[in-house]
Amino acid sequence: MKYFKERENEVLISDYAKELDKSSYFYEQESYYSSLLIDTIGDQYLPKSIIEAFTSFYHSFGGRYSVRSDKETIEGVLSIYRKHPTLSKSAVDRLGFIYIKDLFELYDLESVLDKLISVFGETDEAFNLFMKYTDSKAEELQKEYEEKIKVFDSYTGYSENYISYLKGLVLREHLDIDKVIESIPTTELVKKDEEHLNELSIRTRIFMGVCFPISYELTRLSAKGEDISEIPRLAYHISTTGETVDATFTIKGFKESIRQKTKEIK
Repeated sequence: MKYFKERENEVLISDYAKELDKSSYFYEQESYYSSLLIDTIGDQYLPKSIIEAFTSFYHSFGGRYSVRSDKETIEGVLSIYRKHPTLSKSAVDRLGFIYIKDLFELYDLESVLDKLISVFGETDEAFNLFMKYTDSKAEELQKEYEEKIKVFDSYTGYSENYISYLKGLVLREHLDIDKVIESIPTTELVKKDEEHLNELSIRTRIFMGVCFPISYELTRLSAKGEDISEIPRLAYHISTTGETVDATFTIKGFKESIRQKTKEIK
């Protein structure tokens, strides 16, 4: 079977990290991902194959959502694994690509898996049926979000890139659309930030792999309810030159811009 296996011996994640091959080209990143996993769920006992599955959440992307490395996702998939500890590495990996908290809670998908396993046993058939059912519910929920994001089409003055980014926050992360709207700064702030990053890109000849403008990321963090006041400095780090260039605005300026935009909307 692919998605279920015999139970394996468990080790602490920290001990797993100590046993990583230091001569491996990927040693540093695997060690880093292990530390991220400990920061997220604590230093727990898990089979090595399952630790490998969870650390992959930090560097493998794709699928319907962009929340694979989020704390909620890792905790949610871990909860499912703890209920069914014979789930394989492949099963945990697949769950990581389909899991998003509101979907699983809205349709009580953990209970669906429980029921399928009670009927079909710990078989690939049960898991494949679960994935098929989950995908159908994901399609259903996604249509609701696709309707919600149409509101952004009326936001004039912003670039297509920024509007696309806002829609992605709702479609790929299922952020509350009202909180996203409440986190949008003025067109002037976003435009100036976009131009600043573009100028840096041209000057340093970095055109591939350029990060999102800082104003985009702050919109996301604000919409997620995170305290952006804790960010020590708003700046772009240029890898080719080693220089750090401050953003065109401060945290205080960003917050004031949000308040100004909120007043305009009301």
